[in-house]
Amino acid sequence: MPRPKRIRPVQQRSRDTTATLIDATARVLTAHGYAHLTTNHVAREAGVSVGTLYRYFADKAELVEAVRDRTATEITATLTAAMSASVSDNLEPVDGFRHLTATMVEAIETHRGVVRALLSEAPLGLYSNVFPEIEQTLGHFGRLLITIVRPDLTREQRESMVYIGMAVFATACFRIAIDPPPYIDKPWVIDQAARLLAPALTPG
Repeated sequence: MPRPKRIRPVQQRSRDTTATLIDATARVLTAHGYAHLTTNHVAREAGVSVGTLYRYFADKAELVEAVRDRTATEITATLTAAMSASVSDNLEPVDGFRHLTATMVEAIETHRGVVRALLSEAPLGLYSNVFPEIEQTLGHFGRLLITIVRPDLTREQRESMVYIGMAVFATACFRIAIDPPPYIDKPWVIDQAARLLAPALTPG
C-alpha cells in the first residue's frame, strides 16, 4: 500500500511543525542515541500524533537525515564565517588555524549529542560520509589558500597537502569536541593543532 503523500513545508504552520519534529529528533538522538530513536518516540517528544509525523516524514531515516542536514548547514556556515574572518583579518598562519580550530570545535560541541550519535551509531560511516558538506567547504578553502601562499608547489603537491590537511584538521576538531579525555586542556590542544598545521603554509 503506498504511503500518503507527505506535506511540503510551504506555509508557516507546516514549517513550524517540521522544525518541531526536527528539534524533537535531535533531542531524542542526544538523549537516547540512534538505536533507540523511533518515530513514536519522536512524536511523543514533539507533542504530536504519529499520524501527523508521517505527514511530514516517511520514517526514522528521513528524520535523521533532516537533523543531519540542519547540523551540517549550521556547522558549515560557522566554519565559512571563520574562514572569511581569518582571511580578511590577514592573520598569521598559526593564528588563523587557531581561530579556525577553536571555531570548528565550538560548532561541533554545540551539536555534540547529534554528531556523536551520527558518527558512532548511525550506519553512515566516517565524518566525511556523514558531513560531506564540511569536507567540501574545507577543501575549497584549502585549495584557494594553498594556491595563494604556496605558489612554489606543483598542482599535485597542493592537492596532496589539502588532502592530508583536511584529514588532520577535521579529525582533530571532531576528537577534541566529541570525546576528549578528562586530562585534556582544550585551549592548549587547539594551539598545538594550529602549530602542527601552520608550517604547511610556509615555504621552505
